[in-house]
Amino acid sequence: MTTSPRSCTPSLCLALVLPLVAAACHADGGLTPAEIEHLRQRARSAIATTLSVDIPEQRIRLEQPSRPIAPDNPALSALLADMRGTVRAMHGLGLAAVQIGVPVRVALLRREAGGEFQAFLNPQRVAASTQRLGSWERCLSVPWGYRYTERPAHLTIRYQTPDGAERRETLSGTEAVVFQQELDHLDGTLLSSGHDPRWFIPKDGMAGFLAEVGCADLENADCQARARAHWQARAKAARP
Repeated sequence: MTTSPRSCTPSLCLALVLPLVAAACHADGGLTPAEIEHLRQRARSAIATTLSVDIPEQRIRLEQPSRPIAPDNPALSALLADMRGTVRAMHGLGLAAVQIGVPVRVALLRREAGGEFQAFLNPQRVAASTQRLGSWERCLSVPWGYRYTERPAHLTIRYQTPDGAERRETLSGTEAVVFQQELDHLDGTLLSSGHDPRWFIPKDGMAGFLAEVGCADLENADCQARARAHWQARAKAARP
């Protein structure tokens, strides 16, 4: 059994990531005409929002696996501009293209050094550590608040850059946690998958939850363990 060395704060673990008619994948990795029009509509209306699991037709789109995209796709620059504008406006650390209604395998991650959003095309998991990291994660496509997770603390990925270069990189800590949530999005898995709202602490209720636990420092291992146990007991007690 592995143990988590620490728990990140809710602000660090925030991983943020419009209706669209699904269409068949183009053999060349291109965006469909409906998707290109979708991006144009968003640009004209300055939309900065994500799909939500609380809207049934949007949840269906969020749960569909995303398809690969070619780096030379002519609509890629518009997609990345929309994604960067959205994730900045929503104060997120990461975003998957499907969260703005375009189901292609593109994800953004804010790098801890410099705060810039790096684009990852067609990312794939290569390896993950056995060491786990406990975190209170939140996703704006699941507006229910925070859920406790334990994910690999180190993640090795392979991906393409927007200019077509092949890269391999190992992410650690908060970056690894955030990017794993984006990879889940690309596979159609949500922070809410297999859970319901009772497993989440409302985003404006975290202070009250920690007061119930009797500690406020989630970087403290004892506080982390107590918060996790209280979260599990609270969720189970809420079962119908």
